[in-house]
Amino acid sequence: MPPRSGPIRACIVEDDFSVRESLVYLLSRRGFDIAGHYATAEALLEAVGTFSPPCDIVLLDLDLPGMHGTDAIRRLRRLDNAPEVLVLTVFDDRETLLAALKAGASGYILKDAPFEDIVRWMNEVLDGGAPMSPAVARRVLREFQPEDSLGPDKERDPEVELSRRERDVLDLLIGGYTYDEIAGHLQISAGTVQVHIKHIYKKLGVHSRTEAVTKAIKAGMLD
Repeated sequence: MPPRSGPIRACIVEDDFSVRESLVYLLSRRGFDIAGHYATAEALLEAVGTFSPPCDIVLLDLDLPGMHGTDAIRRLRRLDNAPEVLVLTVFDDRETLLAALKAGASGYILKDAPFEDIVRWMNEVLDGGAPMSPAVARRVLREFQPEDSLGPDKERDPEVELSRRERDVLDLLIGGYTYDEIAGHLQISAGTVQVHIKHIYKKLGVHSRTEAVTKAIKAGMLD
């Protein structure tokens, strides 16, 4: 991702007027450039291609009037200069979470998150992260991994072999840890974490942390 110049340009899609206006006000106060804010996904999709410079990140509700947020994510990811998409929702069920990640969401956070965490996670997405609210990360660990983990009749993809350290890093990514937190937990540098993540991407054939986490969970690659 090329370095950004100027403030982060954000779009907000939220059908609750008071929530939307609060986000606009608070993010503006924190230095974000609000490129647009909308009550529907259709309104965003109509406008997003006209932005110059383009929008960096979309903060997106899922349960919207008209087009569902998951369908909007798919449409956004097909655009030239596609923005990152950070889901902000009340839904923490596994079906909705997995559908959003498969569609291309860069992160998934719940609306009860403190505003300071939302700001931090928006920045983390633009730094290549894939943040999840702690409750969502716990659900991933509790529900996805056991169901999708390898059974006696399943075999790992022989072309994908992660080292023990790479598996440790990937396990912490699923837990929602930031790069710095992973570095501290494993007692390695943040630069070394980034090297491991690059190797993981290459081995899994993915281009984002969300894709890596989703593929690893579905393939049962974690202990």
